[in-house]
Amino acid sequence: MLIAFSIKNWKSFRDEVCFTMEAGKERNHSDTVAKFNKFGLNLLPITGIFGPNASGKSNFVKALSFLQNLIVDPSRNFMSSEPDSFRLDPATKSEPTKFAVNLMLQNGIYSYAILFNRQKILEEKLSFQNTRTEKILFERKAERLTPGDSLKKDVSLKMQSSS
Repeated sequence: MLIAFSIKNWKSFRDEVCFTMEAGKERNHSDTVAKFNKFGLNLLPITGIFGPNASGKSNFVKALSFLQNLIVDPSRNFMSSEPDSFRLDPATKSEPTKFAVNLMLQNGIYSYAILFNRQKILEEKLSFQNTRTEKILFERKAERLTPGDSLKKDVSLKMQSSS
C-alpha cells in the first residue's frame, strides 16, 4: 500500500511536493480510515488526484512510472530517456531530481529515496521500519554502496561466490 510519494525537480515540480495517503485529523467518517496502530498511521483506503489542466497530474503519474522503471533497470532508463528537471527555471537544469516513496508491505514500511541527475544515480537509500525501529537495508552515495547489517552477510557471501 502506498503511504507517500514525493517529487522534487521533476518536469512541472520544482519544489518538493508530497502526495500522502495519511488521513487528516477530521473526526467525521473516521470509521472508513484504515488504522495501523502499530505504526501510528491512519491511511485513506482510496484517493483521487484532480486539478486544472497543466497542474501536474500526468507528470505525477509519469514520475511513478519513471521511478518503477529506474528501480527495475537503471541502465536502460538512463540510456533511453533523460530525466527531466523542472523546465521553467534554467538554474534547476543542473540540480538533481529527488524521488522518495513509502510503502507498507507485509506488516512493515519500506522507505526508498533516490537522488539522480541526467547521467547517474547520486544517492540512494532503502530502509525498513517494523513497529518503531528502522533498519537501513542499503545506502549508496556516489559509487559507494553500503549494505545494512541485515544484508551484509548476503552481500559478502555473494561477493565470495563470484570470486
